[in-house]
Amino acid sequence: MVYGKKMKKINFLIKKNNIKTLLVIGAVIIFIVYFLHPLLREEMYVSHDSEPQIVRIGAFYKAITSGQIPPRWASDLNYRYGSPTLNFFFPLEGYLGTIIHLIGFNLQNTFKILMGASFIFSIVFFFYWLREIFDKNTAFFGAVLYGIVPYKFLDMYVRGQLGEMLAFVFVPLVLLFIEKNKKNSRIENVIIGGISYALLILSHNILALIFSVVFAGYLLTNNWFNKDAILKNGLMLVTGLFLAAFFWLPALYESKYVNSKIFVGDMFKNHFIEPQNLIYSAWGYGSNINEAGGLSPYLGPMHFLFALLSLVFIVISRNKVRNKRIFYYWLVILVFSLFMSTKLSSIFWQEFHIIQQFQFPWRFMALSSFAISVIGAFSFSVIKDKSIIVIGIIILILISGSIIKVSDYTNKEDSYYLDYPGTAAYHGEATTIWTAGDADKFAKSQIEVIEGQLIIKEYIKKPNIHTLFVDSKTEARIVDNTVYFPGWKAYVDNKKTSIEFQDINHRGLITFKVPEGVHKVEIKFEESPIRISANFISFFTLIIVILFLLKRKYINNAIIKL
Repeated sequence: MVYGKKMKKINFLIKKNNIKTLLVIGAVIIFIVYFLHPLLREEMYVSHDSEPQIVRIGAFYKAITSGQIPPRWASDLNYRYGSPTLNFFFPLEGYLGTIIHLIGFNLQNTFKILMGASFIFSIVFFFYWLREIFDKNTAFFGAVLYGIVPYKFLDMYVRGQLGEMLAFVFVPLVLLFIEKNKKNSRIENVIIGGISYALLILSHNILALIFSVVFAGYLLTNNWFNKDAILKNGLMLVTGLFLAAFFWLPALYESKYVNSKIFVGDMFKNHFIEPQNLIYSAWGYGSNINEAGGLSPYLGPMHFLFALLSLVFIVISRNKVRNKRIFYYWLVILVFSLFMSTKLSSIFWQEFHIIQQFQFPWRFMALSSFAISVIGAFSFSVIKDKSIIVIGIIILILISGSIIKVSDYTNKEDSYYLDYPGTAAYHGEATTIWTAGDADKFAKSQIEVIEGQLIIKEYIKKPNIHTLFVDSKTEARIVDNTVYFPGWKAYVDNKKTSIEFQDINHRGLITFKVPEGVHKVEIKFEESPIRISANFISFFTLIIVILFLLKRKYINNAIIKL
């Protein structure tokens, strides 16, 4: 009899838990569909940067499948004169996009899959980070705030900025491992945290730079008296830097060969946010924030309200609130990032070239949005009446519906993106310094004879190698209508020959001489010395990481004994 009552009770609890689980799953699905429904349509939505980013994913796909790893050169862009675009633009979307495209999704859907996954995983990782600091409910509330901060919808549906959305995934993941390294000595936390930091760098180099400073400040603020945690987190960040060196080191060193400084230098002047528009401004789809209908990078009135409530309650509660040091750190970050978004900071933008490379002062709103989500989470931990928070969340979700929309839809075949004639760079960031600018039409022929008598018997073009079989009646000079960039080399019968790329009639293009006779000629794009060094650093670090992960049990046991 007693046994039967126990079984009934157990069955009741199982059914009750199943119902709760189903309700939670249902709520999550509704939440995702509500915020991502523009991604679920068959057509591709129109945004500022989606087209060039899809083009770059296509260029990555072509480069990787032709054997160019890591991809540096986009041979078919710039009217088939080629472009070093892949050497400078954040590559993670290209690598992930190539995998998804190889599975069978078209390029437009590949972009949308990555965008939707970024939205979801950014919320998940933010929750797990806050869970290290707060209780589960507070962490959940903070994750909701972070998930639906207006700047994310600006990135998703107005700008189409996939790189920044990917970065929002890895920022909280790095912070999660900073917290874990504070609490235990497991070597895999250092390694996986380093991998997360590397993925952040590969996601978006500008946001990675901004948040790197934030990480350094956070680990020092949060671990001021814990030298062991500072050491482990320092090692974690160095590991990430080394793993991603194959990208950032050549991009930084070889930036002197492109015109990004010229085209980007003064761009910041027209993109400061007016102080009255920081909390709210009319939602628009234009490119200029100071023109009617322009994009609107604001914090959000409900996010601001929750942050203000957190500040008020923390001030009046004195020492009753845990983690006040973390609160004040993110408050400083919020104030600083808002300052950098307005004209008050113009002197810094004018004087420091590195800041000018951020292009738009309002880009600091990405940092502001992150900080205000953390600060807002504190309100849940200090307000006793949770119904206030629940009502606030409902209002926040409902008013977010006004910005979960796109300006228009389009639909293009993969061939449009794979045969795209431009450079996939709006501001000439990858235009080489030796050319007169990017091309505006296709060349009559890939190879042209400009001096002497030479017959091309056969020509084979691959993305990073052009092969010619020629019969030269005299010494001849030819031009390969490919933009020169360090790494291009010419070989005649496997012997290196000198390249000229400053001919006034063929500015920035590859020209070289071929001696009389029958020859095999190859023009190859190879790794430059800085790229070889960077590749070695990343590869060597990867080998060490793999070995450490394989031996982690032995290392952890040794650390525990010490």
